[in-house]
Amino acid sequence: MKGFVKIMLATMAGVLLSGLLLLVVLLIIGLSSMSDSPQVKPCSVLVLDVRDVTMEERASADDPTGWLRNGGMPRSIGLNDWSKVLQAAAEDPNIRGVSLELGRLQTSPATLEAMRNALLRFRESGKFVYAYGIGLNQGEYYLATAADSIFLHPQGSLLFKGMAAQVLYFKDFLDKVGVEMQVVRHGSFKSAVEPFVANRMSVDNRLQISEYLQSIWGSLCGDISRARGIDVKVLNAVADNLMLYDNPQAALSTRFVDGLAYEDAYRTLLKQRTERLDTNKVHEISFADYRKKAATEKSAPYKVAVVYAVGNIVDGKASSDEIGEEFLETLRKVRRNKSVKAVVLRVNSGGGSAMMSERIWREICLLKKDRPVVVSMGDVAASGGYYIACAADCIVAEPTTLTGSIGVFGMIPNMEKTLSQKLGVHAETVGTNQSSDWISGLRPMTDFECEVLQQSVDRVYDTFVCRVADGRHLGVKYVDKIAQGRVWTGKAAVSRGLVDTLGGLDVAVRIAAAQAQLAKYSVMERPVMESFFERLMSSFDTGVRMKAGLSQAVPGIVEPYYAMEKAIRESRSVQARLPYILCIQ
Repeated sequence: MKGFVKIMLATMAGVLLSGLLLLVVLLIIGLSSMSDSPQVKPCSVLVLDVRDVTMEERASADDPTGWLRNGGMPRSIGLNDWSKVLQAAAEDPNIRGVSLELGRLQTSPATLEAMRNALLRFRESGKFVYAYGIGLNQGEYYLATAADSIFLHPQGSLLFKGMAAQVLYFKDFLDKVGVEMQVVRHGSFKSAVEPFVANRMSVDNRLQISEYLQSIWGSLCGDISRARGIDVKVLNAVADNLMLYDNPQAALSTRFVDGLAYEDAYRTLLKQRTERLDTNKVHEISFADYRKKAATEKSAPYKVAVVYAVGNIVDGKASSDEIGEEFLETLRKVRRNKSVKAVVLRVNSGGGSAMMSERIWREICLLKKDRPVVVSMGDVAASGGYYIACAADCIVAEPTTLTGSIGVFGMIPNMEKTLSQKLGVHAETVGTNQSSDWISGLRPMTDFECEVLQQSVDRVYDTFVCRVADGRHLGVKYVDKIAQGRVWTGKAAVSRGLVDTLGGLDVAVRIAAAQAQLAKYSVMERPVMESFFERLMSSFDTGVRMKAGLSQAVPGIVEPYYAMEKAIRESRSVQARLPYILCIQ
């Protein structure tokens, strides 16, 4: 027994010491990452090594784990930092050009479009952009077409195949485990619940997915065609026949790339472009290092506040990747700040709680009473994400943004068969009134409960339509016609009056400043991001660890469905949520 206790105590002490050692190492790395910004040598090349990088709306600049990777590129970077770095580099006389180095970049079409536009703005300074990849997927190639020249490894591959969307359906699985999903909804296209109540895609859902895939693909092909001088018909023929897969010579002969080069030969090309043939290597500066230089914010008496609304919209307290009570307080603080003369609401959300969406809508209305409010849409600003945007003075979206989805639903799981027939657990209820066990989840809903819930869904939908009609100065009947839960791309939304103009966050900021008649201003981002060490400390919370453990236990392709079902189950309220979960490839 004594031996066992000694071993247990020694193990505990070892784990504790290992944790403290790791914390000290991370602290040292973190302090070193906060050192002064490096000096940029003349004729330098800014290296944007985005291999194995995930793009986010914003990412912590003080994450010391980025130091562990070659090239100094953190595992995730913010789109806001991407734009700031390229703008600073365009104005820096010591930066001669950019080397974009690609591979396994994880992001979505609208974010790729914003990244690409930032590179094109950099090129307007007269400086060069070279792109290089050992193997390029379709999205990476689209980003690379912002470059002057694209180079591929002589044994590399370029996967150019068109776009597809996949949706998983779980009805048969739920039947086998005895779970019945009870659904009420308003909107013929409101198919967020479809994977849980059907085994096949509905006609309406297939129609809308097909249309916005064609819209996104058309936008990407148009940009590639203009950049590379390749006819769109040729692009589609190449995609249909997978002509470039494992065939770098075909990529060269069809003008998809400008040259085939090994990595050392590519570095020689950079030396030639920077006129440094007399030296052994090019002066390079990484994204992470140059970000320190670009991070110095310009201060001005008047500010344009960029407020980020990213993630699911939830009732009550929200996590760092959700929108809830804390977001309301952020809006109120911005409203009380007299130096803020204009606001840009950056929305990247597929919606969630209809009630929280309504509360945020109200705060936006109060905010715009004495200053302009402009919305900038990211990858998705749909359903509840559009609800919180519709009151703005101006709405800006990328052509490939997914938006609209003006519809509402409620979904209540009935676990009675699972408990009784699968697990042998039986529930008995005693109540004082007819509806005391309202929506218990342990029995089927009665006809009366279905009717009450349907009335609630219809009321929320009617309110949603009226909010859009008032905010966008459209007729209620017209909004109802284009609503019904249907998803539109940003490009399609412009022609239907749901969006004012196309562009990125930079366009929205300029519009907000112009509406506020600001000649000189600085940009203030809210909410303030937690530092890496604040997130590290909060991660020791038991609830966070349990949440992370559950997420890791769910296979990646199923995780979005699990997350949506969990959010709906925990909310127990009517949802204004994007009507699909699909993987676009």
